[in-house]
Amino acid sequence: MALDLTTTARVKSMLDPSYTATDLDALIAVLITAVSAAAEKEMDREALTNTYTEFFSPQPFQTKFPLAAFPVVSVVSVKEDFDRGFGSGIAARDDTDFTIDDSGILTVDNYRIAPGNRTMRVVYSGGMATTAAAFVTAFPDVAFAV
Repeated sequence: MALDLTTTARVKSMLDPSYTATDLDALIAVLITAVSAAAEKEMDREALTNTYTEFFSPQPFQTKFPLAAFPVVSVVSVKEDFDRGFGSGIAARDDTDFTIDDSGILTVDNYRIAPGNRTMRVVYSGGMATTAAAFVTAFPDVAFAV
C-alpha cells in the first residue's frame, strides 16, 4: 500500500503560490501517486505506517533480516515454523531475542534461526508516516524531491 509523499496544495504552491484554481487537481493527484510509488521503490521501503507481515528464508547462520517498513514502531511477533503454518502452537520470540536498528534491520540475538524456505515470519508495525501531511513534516527533503 503506497502513501502519497506530498499534497496537491503543496505542489500547487511550489509551482505558483497564487494559483488557486482546481482544474488540475485530479491530474496533480495522479502524478503525486505515481511519483510517490516510484520514490518508495527507489528508497526500497514502505512509507505508510501500518502493520506488516514479512516472511524470510533464513540462510545458515543468518542473524540479520531487513524489514521493509521502518522506523519500526512495535513488533507483534517473530516466529519460525518449518511447516510454514505459523499456527497458535508456535512460541513467539520475545524482545530479548532480537533487536531492530534505526535502518530497520532485525538482528536475532541469543537464538539461532534454522535455515529454510519462508520459515520465519515477522509481524510488526512500522513506516515513515500515516498521512501525506505527516510525511512532509517528518521528511521535508524527500517530500520536496517528490
